[in-house]
Amino acid sequence: MQNIWSGVRFVSDSYDLPLMVRIGMNYSLIKLIRTGHTVLLLADLEKPADNEMGLNLGMEYNYEEWAFLRIGYKPGNDLDRLAFGAGIRIGLSKFNKVKINYAFVPYENLGNTHRIGLLWVF
Repeated sequence: MQNIWSGVRFVSDSYDLPLMVRIGMNYSLIKLIRTGHTVLLLADLEKPADNEMGLNLGMEYNYEEWAFLRIGYKPGNDLDRLAFGAGIRIGLSKFNKVKINYAFVPYENLGNTHRIGLLWVF
């Protein structure tokens, strides 16, 4: 669930964000342990409180748990709903890892976006 408690505030104005419910699953298409390659198929359903239900599809290629290539697709009428991404994991130890992710996501009228994320798992 997303947007449960708070909205967005800009200067003195505040706006509520729509409640979003998501459910998803993944399936390991290929898991070759000896070679370190994994291909995951992913899907999720999302239902915003103020809109219709939507479907998101994706695929991730994982090489030895440190390099990732991703593609996502949101069914619609045009190819503007295709997203691409990549990530790397830098293992500081078995239980302490840093992940850096990049995604290119087009948002139709809003234009193209580039997202960069840094995640520290401990």
